[in-house]
Amino acid sequence: MVDAILGMYRLDFTLAYIDDIIIYSKTLEEHLQHVDKVPEALRNVEMTIVEEKCHFAYDNVELLSHRVNQLRLSTLKE
Repeated sequence: MVDAILGMYRLDFTLAYIDDIIIYSKTLEEHLQHVDKVPEALRNVEMTIVEEKCHFAYDNVELLSHRVNQLRLSTLKE
């Protein structure tokens, strides 16, 4: 459902997994523009965002036991 809501943004600058949305960008300025668009798309279908779960402007993320950054994808060691 989230993929359908994100529509044209999906794979352009967003990825969704269940109820998590990742917004990725090449620059901070571009990221700020992208961050404005996603909540707008969610508001259009009356979905809400849990602010406590939001994190902005990270240079890498952990997703599905992997660390993703602009240079590579690596597995997390436990």
